[in-house]
Amino acid sequence: MDTNALQAIINSKAAGLSVDVYVVICRNSDAGSQIDAVFSAIDSSLFDYVWIKVEPNTTPGCSWSGYPELENCAFLAATVGQAQSYGKTVGVFSTANIWKQFFGSSCDIGVSGIPLWYADYTTTGHVDSTVAYDDFVPFGGWTSPSLKQVGGNVTITPLCGHSKWHSYIDQLYWQAGPV
Repeated sequence: MDTNALQAIINSKAAGLSVDVYVVICRNSDAGSQIDAVFSAIDSSLFDYVWIKVEPNTTPGCSWSGYPELENCAFLAATVGQAQSYGKTVGVFSTANIWKQFFGSSCDIGVSGIPLWYADYTTTGHVDSTVAYDDFVPFGGWTSPSLKQVGGNVTITPLCGHSKWHSYIDQLYWQAGPV
């Protein structure tokens, strides 16, 4: 866990900002224990959403690769379910290509009410700058997204106790309407 996270969250709330928690899951550890650790370390009254990151995890032993697609699907469903048990809105961050790589085309974690935050990475590894959803490709049971990343790897200093952020402030596009 980011040792600066708690103070950054406290500082953000004190500044009147809305705060979400972004969780990078380690695939070879118990899903429930990882979520429990987040809620144990951070008072849930300090944040709104819990976003589960589904992208390649380069931490040794934590990759989604090497596990059967259906097992990955069940693992993610358990992760989301554990986070929901704390009464928070839980969303998923992923892309269509990454989802298919780890879960195949048949994984549906029961996405009704689960917001999707997606990025449209180009072949150069950058995120496009189109503030529209016309590039969205349905996957994982989602037929539309709730949030699109339209910028990435922007360094800003300082904010909420961090000297470097990969910031998505003013670079996210929210869809109006239900998730």
